[in-house]
Amino acid sequence: MNRWPADREAVLGLVAGILDSADFARDDAFRNSVTRFAELAQSYEELVAVMGGDLPGRGESPLPRSALLPHPEVTDAPRLAQEARTALGWGEGPIADHLLALAAQHALVFRLPLGERHSGIFFNHASIGFCAVVNSQLDLGRHLFALAAQLGHAFCHSHLRDVWFSVPDGPHQRFAERFAAQLLVPDAALHKAVGSLGKDTDPSHPVIALHLQRMFGVSYALVAVRLRQSGLISERSYREMGKVSPSGMAPGLGYSPNPVDRGRGANPPPLAAAPRPMLQLVCTALAKGVLTPIQAARVLAVSPRFVSGLSEFPPVEEPESAIWNQMDRLGAW
Repeated sequence: MNRWPADREAVLGLVAGILDSADFARDDAFRNSVTRFAELAQSYEELVAVMGGDLPGRGESPLPRSALLPHPEVTDAPRLAQEARTALGWGEGPIADHLLALAAQHALVFRLPLGERHSGIFFNHASIGFCAVVNSQLDLGRHLFALAAQLGHAFCHSHLRDVWFSVPDGPHQRFAERFAAQLLVPDAALHKAVGSLGKDTDPSHPVIALHLQRMFGVSYALVAVRLRQSGLISERSYREMGKVSPSGMAPGLGYSPNPVDRGRGANPPPLAAAPRPMLQLVCTALAKGVLTPIQAARVLAVSPRFVSGLSEFPPVEEPESAIWNQMDRLGAW
């Protein structure tokens, strides 16, 4: 099978369709990233067909059309975020630690460099459905927020058009960001969490705020923002919270420093650019001999040396082996 790289004509058509929707100047770096997204999307579509799978077609919002106004206002974002949680069965509890896994059921999540100005792109693909491209160059603390904002476009704006660019002051961007904040840290859940701490507890106290951060699985900064937005702390308290190092506090409270509080991390590994369902399908294709490692590398647009990590695994280390043996004994009912 020598069909990869993906069908070039289809890729170029996809690139043109996305870039023609942009109302801003596109530099070469941005064009290259859109092209890489199109190549991955087309390769995934072709691989699903080769493996005999079903393509979902154009994505549809889990929200009933009756809940969506022709042009949702920013003030509608909290309500629609909660309705999305309810429609998807996500309830009111913390979801940030599981958002990539939860989102994979409703959107293909790509992580690609988009430059300083863009936090993400949403695209409703005619064959593979909702696609969320998150800018891998963002600070780690913004990755999940950017993904949640793309889900806002998917669930609330996909009936308006197929392509949305997340840029400062872009159309409906304030809506998407407010949707993201509410999706990750709902007002009701935050009030409930603060209330459970006791009536005399000050949620702006750094120790309390750090516990709230770990409860919701988001950055310390986002917890502070949501406390202020929900009216649970004053502007002055919010500013004071910004003077404290959550990474410096964490070890003394029994936590590891949270990478999302430390700004930019290392660039994500090449395989992280592709959505999880695509990686899972490539693993299956390799195991069944449908793809060779060289073909898998072409599908994923990476060097063959990175593909080895999908089929060749490092041996267990001693500390891991000890934990395995303990759990094995405990599980021997």
